[in-house]
Amino acid sequence: KEKNYFLIITNNNGQYKAKAIIIATGMKRKSLGIPGEDNYLGHGVSYCATCDAAFYKEKTVAVVGGANAACSGALHLARFAKKVYLIYRGKNLRAEPAWVEEARENSKIEIIFNTNPTAILGDGKKVTAIALDKPHGGQKELEVDGVFIEVGGVPVAGLAKNLGVKTDKDNYLLTDNFMATNVPGIFAAGDINAFQKNCQQVVTAVAEGAQAALGVYQYLTKNRT
Repeated sequence: KEKNYFLIITNNNGQYKAKAIIIATGMKRKSLGIPGEDNYLGHGVSYCATCDAAFYKEKTVAVVGGANAACSGALHLARFAKKVYLIYRGKNLRAEPAWVEEARENSKIEIIFNTNPTAILGDGKKVTAIALDKPHGGQKELEVDGVFIEVGGVPVAGLAKNLGVKTDKDNYLLTDNFMATNVPGIFAAGDINAFQKNCQQVVTAVAEGAQAALGVYQYLTKNRT
């Protein structure tokens, strides 16, 4: 912030001055960091069950995680897949009790506790199996067509926090209905916004972008010099 404008400095595209900015840095999905995860991204590895579940109709998939995202993802996948393995490193799922109960009662979902995946295997083109650190049903590799990694995400909030923007306890940016933050001239839209925590979808992010643009217009009109 310099006087009545922001100075934006980029890595390789020079500098810009602006009286208002919209921060849409999104969030970074947490990864497992195991072999095969990067190689098969988009070819059987996904970080969004809501986005990709329909591609696995009558197939077998694995979901890794034990909190809300993993349980809700497994339940959504069960609408399409013929079999869903829910693999969690702990001994008890950490999701909302209602989702845990629903997952336990779903005949398509098999929950595997106290187990970590060690690798995602494939034939060079697509995922064929997931390797485990301990046997399940006598096997340390489960044949699957897809692996959904649902272990949470981290908002990319460093830039905003350096500017003094307030966040919630999970580092999502706090805004009003026009996507304005507590810092005059700074707006936020998309997955970085606290409004998006429970519905990280393109359609809602785009809507927030429109609201933020309107908010910027009103801010600039009110503060026109």
